[in-house]
Formats: sequence, structure tokens, C-alpha cells
Amino acid sequence: MPHNPYTPPEAPLKEQPRPPGSPVKAVLIGLAIDIGGSLVLGIVLSVLYAISLSSGGMNAQEVGEAMANIPTNSWPYIAGILGGAILSFMGGYGCARIARRSEYRLAFILASLSAGFGLVTSWDTYDVTQNLLLALTTVACVVLGAKYGRAANAS
Repeated sequence: MPHNPYTPPEAPLKEQPRPPGSPVKAVLIGLAIDIGGSLVLGIVLSVLYAISLSSGGMNAQEVGEAMANIPTNSWPYIAGILGGAILSFMGGYGCARIARRSEYRLAFILASLSAGFGLVTSWDTYDVTQNLLLALTTVACVVLGAKYGRAANAS
């Protein structure tokens, strides 16, 4: 049977894997997610806490004093810790997904920068033990995010 000239051409098409991204870009975007997101979260939680205190009958001076000494068992503190951990996880995940190579190496770079920033900004706020626990939590969450990002890259 002769070849039909109206038949569309056939080509073995398959999806090409995305090339690896820039490691610097991956770490910077991971930092933006982790640190930038944590700063925005802190502002939102502070505003909500101030509103809740003032609606509870405190005057501006009392609200200011309460905001300066937020107890570690209060809802804004706990929400900030949990939200910061989630943002650290997301930063590690995003870093791994963008880089698509050396995920753990870049995750440890991101984790050290993020934990270092946290230590520098909160050294006077918390005691040494609490600062170190927060830094270790940051490292663990970033590396865990990179683990899941690496698994997503492999599939």
C-alpha cells in the first residue's frame, strides 16, 4: 500500500527532564521563603496579638509591655514557632526543587545561613539553650524539606 501523504508525521516524543537550576538562585529563594516568610508571619502574629490584647481591655502602654515580653506558652509564640518550622521546611523543599542537584549540600548551606540569621537576630531575646534548640529545629526542618524536594526531583 502506498504512503498516504495526508498522514501526520510520527515522532517518538517524550517529556524532557528539566535541567538543573542555579545553586545560588536556589539558596536565595530558599532564604526568601524561610526568612522572608518568617518575618511576614511575625508581623501578622504581632498585629493579631496586639489586637487581641487591646480588645481584652488593655491600654496602649499595657499592650506595649505585653508585646515586649510574650510568654513562651502563649498562642502567638507557639504559632510563630510552628509557622517558622513550616516555612523552613518549605524553604528547603523549594531550594531542592529549584537546584535539582546536590540537594543536601545546598540544604545545609541554606540551613546554616537561616539558623545563623536566627541566632544573630534573637541572641538577646532568648537564652542560649533556647537559641540552640531553635537553630537545630531550623536545620532539621530545612533538611527534611530538601529530602522531600529531592524525592520529588527523582520522580
